[in-house]
Amino acid sequence: MKTTIGKVLAVATSVASLMFLGFVSVAVFGGANWERQAKGLEGYTFSRTEGENPQWTATEHVGGQTFTQSKVIEPVLDAVYSDMISDLTEEQRTYTEQIPALEQELAQMKPAIEADLAALQAAVDDFQQRLDARRSEVQANAEAVEQAAAEVQRVEDLIESRREDVERLSAQVGQIRDDRFRIEQIQRQLRDLIKQIDGSLQRASQRQEQLKSVLEG
Repeated sequence: MKTTIGKVLAVATSVASLMFLGFVSVAVFGGANWERQAKGLEGYTFSRTEGENPQWTATEHVGGQTFTQSKVIEPVLDAVYSDMISDLTEEQRTYTEQIPALEQELAQMKPAIEADLAALQAAVDDFQQRLDARRSEVQANAEAVEQAAAEVQRVEDLIESRREDVERLSAQVGQIRDDRFRIEQIQRQLRDLIKQIDGSLQRASQRQEQLKSVLEG
């Protein structure tokens, strides 16, 4: 573990150092566009005074440190690169000094981390079991819903058939009512006819009595 942390920091620092050394080499030997390189550096501002004797300077954003004044920009760039390498070297030294404490802290935390991982795995297993149980419940509920839907459809079909029966019986009841109405009309006509016949019989009986009286007299 110590070797791993040390290697990571060493490699990272070496890569960064080589990058800055490459910048310096380009600045010194490459004949590049110095002003463009200056504008591309983060954390620094390059400025040039006006007048008969213009001077280049560079100011660090953090801390406000001002670097070499020069008529040309190359020495200023060199000073900035040197400052960046110095900062990186100091940062590497700080990280290197922190490695033992970090390794000790990591060693102390390792049992707790392993315990947390075991607890987390147990929680994951428990959640998986609950999820499987929920899936089974959902499946069972889905089957119950399908059965309920089938029962509802059966009841709706039964209601529809009963509705047809009700409509048919209603039509029959209507026809019976019409027949009853016609029968009642016939009955009224018969009662009227019976009354007429009774009246005729009564008058005939009275006439018969009158005729008997005449014959006997």
